[in-house]
Amino acid sequence: MITDLVMVIDTSYSTGESISGFGKKIDAIRDAILVAARRFLEQRGNRLGVIVFYGRAYPILPLSNDIDIALRVIRSIRVLGEASAPGDGLIEAVKLLRRARLIAEKKVVIVTDGGFNEGIPLDLAAIYAKNMNTKVNVVTLGTLTNDDERMIKRTIELTNGVWLHADTKQKLISYVTKASLE
Repeated sequence: MITDLVMVIDTSYSTGESISGFGKKIDAIRDAILVAARRFLEQRGNRLGVIVFYGRAYPILPLSNDIDIALRVIRSIRVLGEASAPGDGLIEAVKLLRRARLIAEKKVVIVTDGGFNEGIPLDLAAIYAKNMNTKVNVVTLGTLTNDDERMIKRTIELTNGVWLHADTKQKLISYVTKASLE
């Protein structure tokens, strides 16, 4: 099936920290997104968009099937600021997907290290995603709070998504790719 996918990427200050098994989290996240994006866009007809978030969320790539442009945009991702607003990132992703083709499956993959403390709560944004027939998969790394876990569980429950938690860089790459392709 043809898929329109938006990657929602955490670029908060905490992603600039190094942790065992990953190195700098932002570098591991970027590497995982690069692998997943290439594999995803190699499938004919698929389109990819990219949103980055910290205390705010910004679209940095509209839906596109151009591998070269997508990889160039992803390589430019860096730590951007304070706080973490994944719900705002999800809202922006669903807005991008409003332009999805009728025949396309609509999917969002959120990659984050948690610490949700700003903006629209993720599980509230998931209601909007559900109403727009958008599946949301979440890939996490690092230590999450109980509130983060509760919001993630509610989000995937509402949108028929999956949650994968990586404890090494290799698992992160594998999980982001899996969340993008399934």
